[in-house]
Amino acid sequence: PALMDAGGLTVELISDDVHVSRPVVRLAWRLFGGDRCICVTDGMRTVGLPEGRYEYGGRQFESRGGAARYLDGTLIGTSIPLLEIVKRFHRFTGCSLAEAVDGATRLPARLLGVEDRLGSIAAGRDADLVILDGDLDVRATIVGGRVVWEG
Repeated sequence: PALMDAGGLTVELISDDVHVSRPVVRLAWRLFGGDRCICVTDGMRTVGLPEGRYEYGGRQFESRGGAARYLDGTLIGTSIPLLEIVKRFHRFTGCSLAEAVDGATRLPARLLGVEDRLGSIAAGRDADLVILDGDLDVRATIVGGRVVWEG
């Protein structure tokens, strides 16, 4: 409720349906809209790795279903990449794909005060891009205007 009264603040959401449930993501979108909802992740080193057991901080944990938990069940992070967070945000809220992508690009750049270099495609900006296909799968990654990965 305090966020509702603080007009300039943003809401950062790990919209994975584990850290923040679908109904809460949807509620945040309805309350704060596309200009105040930022997609974030607390991705563990297991992002992109197969499900299974790993070690963190000298303790064993399990990565399963996109969540990383110590063996006692304590949630310690997510195992899904930011792109999947954006896809889920889009699906959970019903917002446009452009609004969901803004939540992981333009809005964080604005919040960090680097929107003159990052967060959107324009002349003079850093040419760090991810090229997606129609299914929102990564097809290429461009860093500094150079293709560094193609799938």
